[in-house]
Amino acid sequence: MADADDLMQELCGVSLSAMDSSQNAAEELMERRLLAVERAVLESDVKSAEALQDGDNLASVLDMAKLVCDGEYADVIRLPQAQKLLQSVSQFRSEEHSNKDEDMHICGSIALALQSYLLDQCDSAESRLVGAYEILFVGVAFFDMYVQANYTGPAFEKETLRDVLDLVTRLVNCSTESNDKKTHSEALVALQVDGESPFSICEYPQFLLVGRCLLDFVGNHAYNDWSVAANEVVSGQNDNEVSDDVVEGPAKRQITGGAAIRALGEMLDQIKSASWWNARATVAHERLLLAKQPSNTLWFEARRGYIQTLKTAELFAFEKDTQYLLARAYVEWGLAQHHFDKNKHGKSTFARAKEISGVSVQLSGSMGKRTKFQQKSVAQMVLLAASKKEPTNADEDASVYATAVAESTHVDFGGKQVTTNGEGESSAVAAAPPADGLTAEEEHIQKLVQEGEASYRNVNLDQVDQDNYLLESIAFEDRKLTEQGNLQIVDQIVLLGLCLDVKNSNANDGLTREEMMPYVTRVLENPNNWMVYSTALLERAWLECESSKRRERAVLQMQALVDQHTTRLTITQNTLESIADSAPARERMRFVYSLAFPPRYALKRDLAERYFKLGVLGSAVEICEELEMWDDVVKCYQILDKPMRAEKLVRERLDVAPTPFMWVTLGDLTQDPSHYETSWTLSKQRFARAKRSLGRYYFEKGDHEAAIPHYEDA
Repeated sequence: MADADDLMQELCGVSLSAMDSSQNAAEELMERRLLAVERAVLESDVKSAEALQDGDNLASVLDMAKLVCDGEYADVIRLPQAQKLLQSVSQFRSEEHSNKDEDMHICGSIALALQSYLLDQCDSAESRLVGAYEILFVGVAFFDMYVQANYTGPAFEKETLRDVLDLVTRLVNCSTESNDKKTHSEALVALQVDGESPFSICEYPQFLLVGRCLLDFVGNHAYNDWSVAANEVVSGQNDNEVSDDVVEGPAKRQITGGAAIRALGEMLDQIKSASWWNARATVAHERLLLAKQPSNTLWFEARRGYIQTLKTAELFAFEKDTQYLLARAYVEWGLAQHHFDKNKHGKSTFARAKEISGVSVQLSGSMGKRTKFQQKSVAQMVLLAASKKEPTNADEDASVYATAVAESTHVDFGGKQVTTNGEGESSAVAAAPPADGLTAEEEHIQKLVQEGEASYRNVNLDQVDQDNYLLESIAFEDRKLTEQGNLQIVDQIVLLGLCLDVKNSNANDGLTREEMMPYVTRVLENPNNWMVYSTALLERAWLECESSKRRERAVLQMQALVDQHTTRLTITQNTLESIADSAPARERMRFVYSLAFPPRYALKRDLAERYFKLGVLGSAVEICEELEMWDDVVKCYQILDKPMRAEKLVRERLDVAPTPFMWVTLGDLTQDPSHYETSWTLSKQRFARAKRSLGRYYFEKGDHEAAIPHYEDA
């Protein structure tokens, strides 16, 4: 009994023996347990989620929480209670689709369905609260599936998700026909914000859409959804202020339906982490858009969510490592400001995260060498960082997956499989003949593997160039500088945030890059988490792309990071088991929201841009065509002096799938304003870029009066 008391004291902040048997005490215990469940899910803490399970009236919520923590998101949706919830929403949507206005946005429609579900099918206040938590965790499961598919991997095998995809099709299309392509297209349309379209080459946008709708209901219920453009005003001068009434304007939703609806809103406010999850989904939504300027509507939604989270003292009022969860919240808020181009406020946010986590950080200098044959040491920058509490081997945060990589290269790609002889020396097995049916990109990968240039996730300089004379890391005279000790994972995340702040606060030049590199190097010294380590590798690659001596390694490193996402056998994976075993979903997802790691399509787009800058236009064109980045394909063809081929490509795409975006591209190529008008008409006056292009066309012609109305429409 004493052990149970201690466990409950640690998880919930109260011991069982201290709880009274009265109804109020029971309600307080339930509230504390639900808060502990929310925290366990936020931290992906499987052990805490398992410890809270005891088969009472919270069983469905606890089952969902455990599966979310364990990275089994599809199984959350397959639970009977989740199926009951989603079937109810689907039935409501189908009836509404048949009887009412079809122009209602799906988010508003699902909100009405969820409201009806809680009021009609839950017969008590307690069951409604449990139902609200079920909505939260089903929304989290859908959202996490989207993030896993697009950010972290491993990629899903579509057939293993057939039941989930069919259910989502019924939710989105109100149709029983299994049509993934139509559902994909409908989801992209529903995710449009402020006239800007999402990136079409993403995986499972329908998961993001359904997750957004569910999380918006529990975490943003008092305000309009993203289908209503925001025109809000921030009170005061400080846009980073964490205080009450910081936002004024017409964003609040009109609440109708009497006391029952108002009571439902008050009950939803009891879910302390709902606004945090909705803010996370809003940031992911923003990162999906093909807009040059951030969405104002999504910015205010994300801002509300994070400020509400940071004001929720109960979420962080636990005895166990409270500073780390709060530090993560501030890091995420700083990253949100970065993604929405509010960098001037991010500096104080990252500084606050550092203060809360307790990590000591000092940028200093010491004598050292950078090349193998350097005789004289020169001054080098070094980051001195130490955690307030150094992690030990017994810490549950320690990961065995952080640097896990395949020790051989899949022979179907012509790889040189590495084996070990009896004396521990490695030898290469002859490469297999080229596989048939490879795409152009896979042939490019095969070439890299055959040349021995890209075999591991962490690409070393000596692997890229046998004549390399650069040291992998600076050799300091004081060896203690390279043996500073391990860091807490959250402290590593804070260091990566501070590194990003250096970039945001300074000009893009060599001095800035020299200041950023010590932060990255300090994180790479201690691989503790798979995703944190991957982010540090990517940051290093971005910095090294500006160095002529390290650029080749940087591009190959980016290629390796692209490959680690997929379940296909690539240059860094030799078996399907090695992909799952190298880092399971729960390991990859645990800290992903606290990192600036890009989605896979954005990473591939960045890789294409690096190839473009290096003059490797063939590889750049291949990636751009795969990602349907027609602007960049056209740019490559123009540099290759093939304007006719560029126009032919655009016209071919218009014959296949006429879209507002492609009509604008054709207008840019031909300088025919009628194509911009066609784009504007086809988009039903929603594609703002068409009007901006028209305004720019007349402005460059010197006809300012004609340009003004187009800019106003945009």
